[in-house]
Amino acid sequence: MVQRNFLHQVKVLVGSPEVFELDYPFTKGKQPFGEVRVALSSGLLLKEISPTLSTSGTIVLLALVISTVLAAVVSGATLAPLRDIAAQLDRISAGQFDTVAPEVKGFAGARMN
Repeated sequence: MVQRNFLHQVKVLVGSPEVFELDYPFTKGKQPFGEVRVALSSGLLLKEISPTLSTSGTIVLLALVISTVLAAVVSGATLAPLRDIAAQLDRISAGQFDTVAPEVKGFAGARMN
């Protein structure tokens, strides 16, 4: 199950519970000495990882929402000067050459007394 892809693992965990077994025989010298058998129930595994899985899903969803909002804010702030330039070019192409320029804020707009 470990070597299969993610979708197969999810199908196994969500589907009906199954038991997976792994046998590992070992020898001492050339003679068989014993065997280790490991069994894993998919139902018990799902029960064990469910709380962590739901917490991780919540964190991923929250991070996705926050990153989307931040991307919208940053791109809006970054592209605001381009919108002003595009509007000014539209006015110039329409023949309005003598419009008042918008007030500049910050250091360039500071008045010297």
